[in-house]
Amino acid sequence: MMILNSRNKILLMVVIIIVIALCYVFYLFFYNNNQIVDDQNSDQLSASELPENFILSGLSLLQIDKIKSSQLYDQYPAIYNSCLDNNLSEPYCKDQILLGQVRDLNDADYCQQLDDFRDVCFRELALKNKDIELCQEIIKPSEKNICLDYLTFDQVTKQNDVTGCAVITDPELKNNCQLKIFFQQEDLSYCDTIIDQESLFATCQSVIKRESLPTN
Repeated sequence: MMILNSRNKILLMVVIIIVIALCYVFYLFFYNNNQIVDDQNSDQLSASELPENFILSGLSLLQIDKIKSSQLYDQYPAIYNSCLDNNLSEPYCKDQILLGQVRDLNDADYCQQLDDFRDVCFRELALKNKDIELCQEIIKPSEKNICLDYLTFDQVTKQNDVTGCAVITDPELKNNCQLKIFFQQEDLSYCDTIIDQESLFATCQSVIKRESLPTN
């Protein structure tokens, strides 16, 4: 009988130890989950005014007033918090806010303060202001080419300079550039300016005459 009691005591102790261990595991699980939620909430912005470090640096009082009077200013905290909720990084989400401010100011000098959206900033302002020099500030080659292509298209089609279309890297846009210039002409003598490019010369004449385009 004594042996049975000892075994029962051992089993009881084992059960108690297991229960305590399970309780501890559940405690750690729920504590860590709550901690993660608290940490996420602490990163979010309140609905009140933006913190100073969420505003571009080096601004004049007039520029700060312009940013604060924009329609998006009151929505910036919500935009930032929504960005965090989508599991995007804090620097990335903050860059979105700063990009909006540069758009409000329409001043490419402040694009340098951005990281993730730096190239986007220069491209947008270059296209908006038709400033091809800003395209050169773009680091990513594909983004730079897009910027240069569209502004080159805009410039040469206004100048009726079909030779300028040649520097456009996108084949479809280059073709549209040439066709647009030809459609703007009424005098076939314009085609005489095209030298050593027989197919382009033929296309020029066909477009001005409003004929079917020649096939290569």
